[in-house]
Amino acid sequence: MKDEIFIAWAAGLFEGKGTITPRKSGGKHLWQLAVTSTDEDVITRLHAVLGGKKYGPYGYSNDSNRRREHHKPYWRWSVSDRLGIEAAASKIGPYLLGRRKARLEECLAAVAETPFTRAPHQFKRTLAAAEAVKQPSVDN
Repeated sequence: MKDEIFIAWAAGLFEGKGTITPRKSGGKHLWQLAVTSTDEDVITRLHAVLGGKKYGPYGYSNDSNRRREHHKPYWRWSVSDRLGIEAAASKIGPYLLGRRKARLEECLAAVAETPFTRAPHQFKRTLAAAEAVKQPSVDN
């Protein structure tokens, strides 16, 4: 039951702040699910529930034209490999609403047509990581 609550929380967060975007990388069309937040604990929990990758903190320190005292650092969660997208989608998909659910289905259809490009040993590690998502902590 506790896992289902965390998954529902992750789906709600993704519904409100998430993005599902196609992108080009090295001539290939790839898809990415992502959430950005100035709250590191939110991104940490999302990473624990859905897997994927956590990046950050980021800021504007390298761009003096955009840097302001009031700007907070931010973190980003994302998943862009086929198995990671499929694993995250299988968890949050049932909770998403119309527009976001339709976009996720479009993404899933596109990644289903993408051949696996990893070596067999990488595929096994990716599959194991996608299936063995960590148990989220209940600290907060």
